[in-house]
Amino acid sequence: MSGRPAEISAAVFAMVALAWATQCAACSPDPRYKQPTNFDLVGIADAIVVARATNQHIAQSKGYSWETAVRFAVDGVLKGPAPRDFDADMTAFADQTPLKTVPPSDPKELALPNPEVWEGGCIRRLFTKDAAYVVFLSKDRDGVWGELEWPFTRVNEDYFGERSLWIRTIHDYLAIQAEPEGWPQHQALERLRKDRQAEATPEAKAEAEDIRRALRALSARGWRRWRRPY
Repeated sequence: MSGRPAEISAAVFAMVALAWATQCAACSPDPRYKQPTNFDLVGIADAIVVARATNQHIAQSKGYSWETAVRFAVDGVLKGPAPRDFDADMTAFADQTPLKTVPPSDPKELALPNPEVWEGGCIRRLFTKDAAYVVFLSKDRDGVWGELEWPFTRVNEDYFGERSLWIRTIHDYLAIQAEPEGWPQHQALERLRKDRQAEATPEAKAEAEDIRRALRALSARGWRRWRRPY
């Protein structure tokens, strides 16, 4: 077997699915880990894209000898620059694993990530071929793009269209992060929270509550940018 990305047999995937499940079950965040808010997440990401899951293959891993990876093709860029495609390490198509399916993201939810994160992988690891997702990316020191892997965060939710709640929230946060850090961002967030609260729709109230969480976290940090604690 070569290390090149390639379509591979169901028998091989059965073996890799077992290794994938074992690897995911081993996920355990560092005790010092402090979960970033959605506002933090938008700032941390090197790129945010809408991408389609196009194929899965076996790739050589830094942490494991072999693992499955889903390849994504980028259809749209919310924050960039971004790659044309990328691999998501230690992921698979759901129908090629014992779980078979994964619950969809909730289009009206901002507080919680896709339910699959609670299955042991810390972030979502299962996808559907040809489905679209909103993916937060990082670029490593070697110039390789991959998913931003912060545990229990919304780094790879289902895509529900340009007018969806999650897309609107990301655009709002990107606009605010164009302001200087500190008090200017505080004022902009507070104005946006009041505007969304006044709209009185369930989606607007969900965004207002998400902004409230961001304001609390930023205040507790003295309005400093979220940084990796270890």
